[in-house]
Parts: sequence; structure tokens; C-alpha cells
Amino acid sequence: MEIMKKLVVITLVVVLLAVGFGTIAVTVAKATSEEDPAGISAGNTALTVYGSGSVKLEPDVAYINIGVVSKGKEVKATQDSNSEAMNSVLAALKDIGVKEDNIQTSSYNIYPQYNRDTSPAKINGYEVRSDLSITILDIDSVGLVLEAAMGAGANSAGSISFGSLKEEEAYNEALALAFKSASTKADALAKAAGMKVKGTVSISEGINQSSPLTRTQTFFAAEEMASVPIEAGLLIINADVTVVYEIK
Repeated sequence: MEIMKKLVVITLVVVLLAVGFGTIAVTVAKATSEEDPAGISAGNTALTVYGSGSVKLEPDVAYINIGVVSKGKEVKATQDSNSEAMNSVLAALKDIGVKEDNIQTSSYNIYPQYNRDTSPAKINGYEVRSDLSITILDIDSVGLVLEAAMGAGANSAGSISFGSLKEEEAYNEALALAFKSASTKADALAKAAGMKVKGTVSISEGINQSSPLTRTQTFFAAEEMASVPIEAGLLIINADVTVVYEIK
């Protein structure tokens, strides 16, 4: 009869006071046959640890959202007014070198305006809102782009966010740091238990939730642009891994 393999699993929560370790959830599994399903040799133990890493980098791309709001009594006339103003904004952006491929209409909405003093409320006008998303590959020109857009007729509060075209490269670097962190923790835990790390059994990448920390600023009117400070700051890319080690 085939001998059934048994696995004894003990879950421990170890609190390390050493700097950089914090609280670590550790799963210890001891093999009781020649080799358990996870690839652990008989008499050895599986140690699961979690590592994290982060990389900072300077942004090299900016994303601007800006819009035009028009109000009027008639919907068609209000639409025409909005289109005229938006065309002026688009022309101004192209005049300073913003490529058409980097400009996208992100939304276009028509909102009826109601007279709440009557019952039932009656429509007494319309508000038309159109918004643009602009990608700026030269972040030093963000101020110029904003000034041109606002000066040409953009009047809707917008936002600026920063990113990097090197985020994937930075994420891979963060993964390597996360694995190094897990390895350091495994060595420390094994040593504390009077054991040694014999090898790596498996590595799992955590769900990538590392959206860069972007700095967002809101601006209003063209005449206020000179007083609006624009600081790109740094982006932080995070990565997490789960590593199973064989210890003895």
C-alpha cells in the first residue's frame, strides 16, 4: 500500500524588534515523508516569508486635465460657444508644440439648468462642459501649456499629475529588492530558530498595487497661473513577493 504523505503545518506570528522587520507572518511546514508535495526533503521545514521593496524615481511625463464650460439659454448656441472656445484652446496648444496625438477629449456633457423657484422646476438654460486630457513629455513645459490653454479660453478647474515612462523598469528593480528583503528575513528567522536556509522552494509575486504616488495640483484662471507652484516631486514604485524556503 502506498504510504500517505503527511504534512504538519504550524502557523506562527513572529514579532521582530530589529529595524526593518516589523511583524512577519511565518508559516512553518515540516515534511514527514521522503519529500512532501511542496518539494521539501524529509526532516526539513518550509519557511514562508514576505518581502517588499520600493524604488523612487523622478517623473518624466505630466498629465494635464483642463476644460471649457459654457452657459446659455439655448442648447445649440451654447454648444457652438463651447466648441469655439475649445477650438481656440486646441489651436493654442498646437501653436506651442503639443502634438495632436497627445491631446484627447476626455468628456463632453450637456447639463440642463433649472429654475427652482417654479413648481415644477423649468429649464431656463444649459451648461456645456468639454474636457481635455493632455500628455506632456517635457515636464519643464507644463507651465507654458497651462498658460496657453487658460489664456485661450479654458476656464474649468483642472489637475496635473506626474508619471514616468520607466515605471516598468523601476518595478522590476523593486521586485529584486523585495526578494532580497525576504531572503534577509528568512536568514534571520532560521538563525533565531537554530537552523539554516537550505534553498528556495517557490517565489510568488504579489498583486501589483503600486501606482506611483503622484502630486496633483488644481488651477483656476489664467491670471492666477503665475502664482501656482508646480512641483513634480518623486514617484514611488512598490513591489511585494512571497517566498518559501527550505530550512534545516
